[in-house]
Amino acid sequence: MNAYKLVSSSLRTATLTLLLGASVLSVTAQSHFPDETEPHEGTWLARPHQYTYGTAYLNSLDATWVAMTAALVGGERVHIIAYNATASRCSTTALTTR
Repeated sequence: MNAYKLVSSSLRTATLTLLLGASVLSVTAQSHFPDETEPHEGTWLARPHQYTYGTAYLNSLDATWVAMTAALVGGERVHIIAYNATASRCSTTALTTR
């Protein structure tokens, strides 16, 4: 199972530890979180998944998540983080068949 955990962060740096099977990779990066009015490259959205709250709760979020994503796409680039390949396919289907 792949997982991620934000280890520490501030306005300027973040350390992300990736757990990839038995391997651990730590990455520290410089970052800046722009104000809503500042130009920025895009918005990152994590697609909800059933592994945390179950399928019924995930299904109840679907219309809201699709509407939020569609609204953002109208004005900026949107990057979607999916839990796995299945969640990625579900995200693509939800966004292209709305």
